[in-house]
Amino acid sequence: ALAARTEYEEHDAVRGRTILQPHGERTLVVISGTLPAGISDQILLDICLAIRERGGLVALDTSARFTLEEIGRFTPWLIKPNRKELEEMARRELPGTPEIVDFCRELTGRGVCHCLVSMGDSGILYAGAEGVYQVMVPNVSVVSAVGSGDYCLAGFVLGQATKKSLVQSLKTAASFGTAACLTEGTSPPTPLATANILNQVLLEKLD
Repeated sequence: ALAARTEYEEHDAVRGRTILQPHGERTLVVISGTLPAGISDQILLDICLAIRERGGLVALDTSARFTLEEIGRFTPWLIKPNRKELEEMARRELPGTPEIVDFCRELTGRGVCHCLVSMGDSGILYAGAEGVYQVMVPNVSVVSAVGSGDYCLAGFVLGQATKKSLVQSLKTAASFGTAACLTEGTSPPTPLATANILNQVLLEKLD
């Protein structure tokens, strides 16, 4: 009987356990990481739609391949792809900064509030209502880049949740993500390294 269970029934079970729980309006739900086995892009899309229907906000940093039209249906508060993931979303190559900026504008035009693109040692490219920024980070000796994107996302969310300005939130994101590269595995960045890097982060407004 268990083997005969359909994907749709599994889908309903996931929705029942996660989305139908009560939460306040404008609760931020962060969805990050590789999709687990059994969770398709369609299931995740339905989860995101359910969150939005209940007044929640979605911050998305996953391996799911959503189209522009699907993004426009649930209008995430934030997306944080790396460059490769952004190209997969665009369904085309984005060879340089102008092309990346143009596609980020397409995303914000579909309702994305904050588009935060991880650019590796080139820092972060940001697009949103307050403009387009290139966030530059200092060179560091990378120990492990695993989890650095998660800490970058956490830094931005922390900045916004504590009412920091956009510029300060971007600097916090960049310092968290870069400092995380100085630790083994997925260990969190140290406060000292984060503070040191924060003082070296530079921003350039592109638009």
